[in-house]
Amino acid sequence: MIGVVWAHIRFMPDNLNTEQFLARVPNFMKIEYIFFMQVFKFGVICFFLISGYLLGDKIQSSEPYQYFKRRFNVTSKPYIVVVLIILVAESITFFLVHGNRSGTAFYALMKYLILDGALWYLPNYLISLTVLLCCTKFIHKIWFGGILFLATLIYTALTVYDPAYEVSHTSAIFGFVFYLWLGVYIRQNNLINQIYKININWLILITLSLFVLSSIESYLLTFREQ
Repeated sequence: MIGVVWAHIRFMPDNLNTEQFLARVPNFMKIEYIFFMQVFKFGVICFFLISGYLLGDKIQSSEPYQYFKRRFNVTSKPYIVVVLIILVAESITFFLVHGNRSGTAFYALMKYLILDGALWYLPNYLISLTVLLCCTKFIHKIWFGGILFLATLIYTALTVYDPAYEVSHTSAIFGFVFYLWLGVYIRQNNLINQIYKININWLILITLSLFVLSSIESYLLTFREQ
């Protein structure tokens, strides 16, 4: 997860966003950036899959509210502390250095920290976990996973492929529930043993092929207006 956090830290020079920065660099650097960042995008999916897999049987054996309460305490307390520290530091910069004391600026800062900051995936994880815990009796159903997958596809179709609805993936609040469910489903149905039976060469080939295809797709989507 260190890579996921790093990938969402703003490090561009002159306060440029990613698109503005890439517009200034040669094409080969754009390609390098896309392929490099694709690794960390894959890491986000892995986070939800692994979290779901580790959730496994616990989601059925524990009382939903008590389990959520434990996870909330373990996850949220460090998250809130970090967010507050960043909020105070950024507020000093905004309000004292730049002289911006408006409520709008404070709201924008809070929104950025929660939805677009380096720890965006933690609130998203808790929301995804809440959805699953509210639907525990359906978790073992394929059709339930199908509904979640459909929700992910709708998010993708609207926010990725349609410029009119384009938003950051960090704002896709319900777009990652499917991957959390998939991890749970794999654990509960012991599908990991079936995965082990697949020839490792095929797994490597499939993974590399999907990585290349997704990188090409990211490149085309990132620079579709250029």
